Amino acid sequence: MPELTKGEKKIARELIEKSVVAEYRDFMKKVEAMVNDPANKEKEPRERFWEFHKQFRDFGKHIERRYDGLGGSQYASTVLYLYLDKLVTKEEVERFTPEIQEWIFWVEKNNEERKKWDNTP
Repeated sequence: MPELTKGEKKIARELIEKSVVAEYRDFMKKVEAMVNDPANKEKEPRERFWEFHKQFRDFGKHIERRYDGLGGSQYASTVLYLYLDKLVTKEEVERFTPEIQEWIFWVEKNNEERKKWDNTP
């Protein structure tokens, strides 16, 4: 895995922070849709509570795995995963050195090829 320069780590921190905010925003939209879903309003309160609880728990675990305890040596791989999840754009990746860009785009290409052969979504 390539090593980021001090300047690139600063860029990575910006992209990571932007992505955290986007993930929370998207999750809250999902929760709002669940609350306003007429089908959910007809369910028992206990059942609705546990469905919401599961959504919050799963989201919390996702955020924890992706962002908690993140150190500078993990920034490159985190930006890669954020790019693959479409939380970081190609233009944002292009702020990094050609070496980092090449690595990210290579992984993306190979990931797409693997999906074709594996028939995975």
